Parts: sequence; C-alpha cells; structure tokens
Amino acid sequence: MTLYEYPPAGAFGRIIPKEKIYAHGSVSPKVRELFVSQVAQIRWKYKLAPETIHVSATPGVLEIQVFDVTLKGEELNMQVLRCMDEAIPTSVIYELRYGDRLRVAAAPKVRSGETALMGDHVFSEWMPADAPREPLPVALDLERLYGILLSTLVPFRQRAEEPLKAWILRLKAIREKQKEAAALETSLRREKQFNRQIPINRELRQARRELEELCRE
Repeated sequence: MTLYEYPPAGAFGRIIPKEKIYAHGSVSPKVRELFVSQVAQIRWKYKLAPETIHVSATPGVLEIQVFDVTLKGEELNMQVLRCMDEAIPTSVIYELRYGDRLRVAAAPKVRSGETALMGDHVFSEWMPADAPREPLPVALDLERLYGILLSTLVPFRQRAEEPLKAWILRLKAIREKQKEAAALETSLRREKQFNRQIPINRELRQARRELEELCRE
C-alpha cells in the first residue's frame, strides 16, 4: 500500500461536525449511534481541485476530497462510511486513524449526470501512521489521478484505456459474480443427488468463466 504526501496547496483542515453529515440524508438512529460510538472526529484535510492543485477536472471527477477520520476503536461499520459518501457528492479518499496506526479506505465513485455511481468500499491493511509517504503522482486530470489513488486499494486494476465509470461497473459485476459463484458452490456441496448436481455444476463452471473474464486486466 502506498501512502501519498498531499500538496500543501490543497490543505483544507476543516473539522466536519457529524450533524453536517446527518443533514444530507435520512440517517437512522442506529447509524447515528454508530457514528457516536465509533467516530471521534472527522477532518476534511485536503481538497484536490483545479483551483488548489492545478489539475483539470472531468465530468466524472470534479474534485477529490481527503478525509482524516479518527476512530474510537479499530472497528468502523460500513454503514458509517456509506453514509458519509452519500452525503459528499465528489470522490473521497479516507485515512482512518486509531492510536498510532492508519488505514486507507475509499468507495470508487464517479459522477454520472446528476447522480454518483459508487462501488463497494475497499481498505488497505493497517500500517504505522508515520509510515513514509510518496509525492502525489503526476496526472493529466483528476479522473486519472483518482484512478491511481484507487489502484493501491482495489484488487482488480483498471484496464488500459478503461474509463473510470466502466471500471467501477466492472468491479460491481465482479462482486456480484463472486456472490453467485459462492452460492452455487454451496448448493453443489449440499446437493446429494448426482442428477441434480449436473446442472448446478454447469452453472458454476459458467459463472467461474465469466468471473475470470471480468477479472482479466
């Protein structure tokens, strides 16, 4: 996992009250309780935008925000991150901190008209918070920069010339196909009659072939 040194020109440093997150959607009492029990502080640390780092926006990626989230423990419920991402219309990279350790998280997100297309959250391993950082990569536009930042987290790399939206859709398709294959494997193990195993096995082979194709870089 690569940690990046974000440019001082993009520094923002504003603390975001949790109530600001709640105000952007219908947040259930359960999710509010998770915010209170798991999140100590949310800091909007960097704003990577044309006016701050002089990299052009694209229709899909207008800005990239970097949020520093201090946790009260190692656990962070996925509903909390989902709530934050749904409240923030632009792409976000999270640096989650607990004690002297840090992990990076993101949900691949791209603007699609008036809405955002968002994939599942992905995480790095925990690492020392003071681990060395590399300079932010040079990119022609924010969409390509965002793709580079995501590539350190996502197990299935973006294909050459694959648009960000197509990559996110492929990542979602991989997750669904993995679930389908797992369900078929469970059905196959439970089925005791050979004649009923045959069609399940056929479906499983097809699902595995499709998954292999989706995962190919």
